[in-house]
Amino acid sequence: MSRLLPLFLFIIFISITSAAGQIFQEADAWSLSALPSGIETGDFNKDGRADIAILEYNSWNECTLSIYLNAANNKLTLKERKSYKVAGYSLRTNDLNKDGHLDLVLTMPTQLMLLLGDGQGNFNAAKTKNIRDGYASVVNDFNKDGHLDIATTNFLDQSVMLFTGNGKGGFTENDAYKVGAQPASIESSDVNQDTYPDLVVGNQASGNISLLLNNKQGGFGAAKNYPVGFFPNNLAIAELNGDQYLDIAVVSLNEKESITLLSGDGQGGFTPFQIIPGYIPADILIKDFTCDARPDILISSGGLMLFENSATGFVLKNQATNWHAASSIASADFNLDGGFDVIAPFQRNNVEVALLTNIKDCALYLNKEEDPVDPKQPDITPSKLVSIPNIFTPNGDGQNEFFEIKWSKDIPENELTVYDRWGGLVHSNKHYQNNWNGSQLAEGVYFYIIQVNKSKEVFKGWVTIAR
Repeated sequence: MSRLLPLFLFIIFISITSAAGQIFQEADAWSLSALPSGIETGDFNKDGRADIAILEYNSWNECTLSIYLNAANNKLTLKERKSYKVAGYSLRTNDLNKDGHLDLVLTMPTQLMLLLGDGQGNFNAAKTKNIRDGYASVVNDFNKDGHLDIATTNFLDQSVMLFTGNGKGGFTENDAYKVGAQPASIESSDVNQDTYPDLVVGNQASGNISLLLNNKQGGFGAAKNYPVGFFPNNLAIAELNGDQYLDIAVVSLNEKESITLLSGDGQGGFTPFQIIPGYIPADILIKDFTCDARPDILISSGGLMLFENSATGFVLKNQATNWHAASSIASADFNLDGGFDVIAPFQRNNVEVALLTNIKDCALYLNKEEDPVDPKQPDITPSKLVSIPNIFTPNGDGQNEFFEIKWSKDIPENELTVYDRWGGLVHSNKHYQNNWNGSQLAEGVYFYIIQVNKSKEVFKGWVTIAR
């Protein structure tokens, strides 16, 4: 997450106009002391509902961390609020010590602060690691030893520092890797399909992104840089154009190149395929907000702009008119209706943050095996589909091990995509043959989309993994 304070003062005055086809409505709002530099969602108290953590940038020597728990009625209740006498620039969540509870990583100028969760919404026992001008961080198992590691950007040193985890909440400083000037954002995914997570870094001063491919030896190769225009502020990695290879979306403080989309070739190479001008974005999310089984793009740019994935590329679908000065944004299915909702800060009289619920009818059914087809969908032929399970138990006992869809005839050519509750893609199979067992996923509820290639049928719903 980039340092957004200079941007706040500028984007407050941007004029926002409304577009047709609103899909979000405000369900709740509450006050903050400052605009956030980071927002993370996760099930912090293990009740099956998405909660949020908000890191507020109060000043160069103070930040505030707030935890809000989901109260199951579209309301988020403050659990705890703590202030730290140091600036806070970035926030991440994951289970760092493998106890089954989500933890938090705060990136600060001179240290990483690790807050261990207890599974009840509390975060205590802070651990710190010294760093050099920290800016942003990302968590992944880079050396594939089964323990999560952390990579941080060093803003003035023009580098990325790797910290190797021991699976108990401890981290050891490893190597540093040169990138572009003023690296301010960082994300991780396996962009070259070798099963090892790589790094993509946004460099503000040099106007490019740096790709660091994993060398499969616990480190990374030399950076390969791609120009994206002046002051790249944030980025996201996702499959955008339907070729099943991961792509990169970058938002920049540049009205000529506000959003740059780069198509991946599956081998670590990227080529720009669409540039969207006219905005000054601070943050970006990629999720299927319009419920059509294609990822959309949501940016904060003096408000919220939603770009729908269409046959001709990404086109503006929706603009929010009341959410000025939106900075960091986050998304999850907070009300469990199958649609991705949004947490967005904005400024009216004071700084506030709003829960915007997705009002689209996104799920064809929710855990109703006896009624798997929505009667409002006339193009679906229910006779071919017998049932879709709402639970399977991959525990090695040989029974109910796979997500097995029952058809009245042979399995048709179909594509399966599976997401977690926070919109993260966890599984994709273009030719699904009832062979997914949810390996490497935690127990919980996941959202699936099944597309039958020939008949264009689409089935959506929730499935529980229990072991």
